[in-house]
Amino acid sequence: MAEIVEYQKNAIDKLLECVSGTEGNVLEIGSDLDACVLDKLSGIFKGTVVGLNPDVNFPRCSSRNSEAPYSALRSDGCDLPFKDESFDAILSVATLEHVGDLDKFLRECHRVLKPGGVFYTKFSPIWSCGIGHHLCAVAGKKEARFWKPGKNPLPDFCHLVWSPDEMRAFLSSGPCDDRLIEPIISWVYNSKDISRRFLEDYIRSFRQSPLKQMVLNLIRLYPPTPDVLAQLQSKYGAEREFGCQGIEAVFQKEQSVEALNRHGEELFNNGHLKEALDVFIKVIERDSGHAQAYNNIGVLLCENGEMQNAVQYFEKALDIDPDERDAVINCGRVMICLDQMKEAKRLYSAYLYTNPDDQEILQLLKELVNHKQNDKVGSLSHDG
Repeated sequence: MAEIVEYQKNAIDKLLECVSGTEGNVLEIGSDLDACVLDKLSGIFKGTVVGLNPDVNFPRCSSRNSEAPYSALRSDGCDLPFKDESFDAILSVATLEHVGDLDKFLRECHRVLKPGGVFYTKFSPIWSCGIGHHLCAVAGKKEARFWKPGKNPLPDFCHLVWSPDEMRAFLSSGPCDDRLIEPIISWVYNSKDISRRFLEDYIRSFRQSPLKQMVLNLIRLYPPTPDVLAQLQSKYGAEREFGCQGIEAVFQKEQSVEALNRHGEELFNNGHLKEALDVFIKVIERDSGHAQAYNNIGVLLCENGEMQNAVQYFEKALDIDPDERDAVINCGRVMICLDQMKEAKRLYSAYLYTNPDDQEILQLLKELVNHKQNDKVGSLSHDG
């Protein structure tokens, strides 16, 4: 089996930095034909590992390790054959420069990721850079490859400046075998295997994606000379950037506020109070009308002995939803502890006006009226 190369190993290491553990399901979009990355991922992650490549030669039969627990599918990243929320992480290396409909690709990644799942990608070259033509042309045993020394006959940025006839005239002057001229021109101007997106087009698609962009690193190499830059800006505009060869990006599918709130409650139940508070604060930052999160913050404040501050959060929850039962119970108990008997009585009475059959709160009100309440706060209530 072929060996994993350095840039593939680096990508796996970066993915591992982005995920919280190795228990989840992982999808690789744009797997290498030898499935080297898939094989490596299957030895790291304990969940389902799947790789996609539309190439008819994927995966090479000789590359498959029969014991490797992964699936290799011939499929396209713009039409993923998976159910919603199937994967915890997606890895895509040296692939997005070949994606035609990037917006659809990103929507599909969002669809199959679980809430909280991450997508790591690194790719180059960008069409707007010097070697953005990503030259890969073959004629018989002759080849033109942009990454092989002595095999790229095209000057930097020429694909952005020249017309096909101008490129043909240059190639006819002798920098390559004549049999490669038309395959090169066809690749540069007509091939569907490369994306002719400028850097700004990628950034725009990332911003419009339903995925939340967490990291964006631009790899700047080989800037144009002043003369070439003047030509490029004259043709495409001064706002374009031509020195970015590649992009590294990390995206996340945000959890719904409901899922985020449940996660906070799990942290609370497991004794991680500070972490739970941070999560509940995120919930109300994203949804200022989330009554349960305000109630849960109130409970945490009580745990910390901040009774008066807790009442404010319970009351906020009740301003949002007067029928938020947990907040009624919690707020009443804290008011009693603070010797705010009249306020507690009004709170219970207002709730019972619309919920007259709630036996627990009827009993709390009865005890309050009969002065049988304890002088300690009872067990506070929170969802989950």
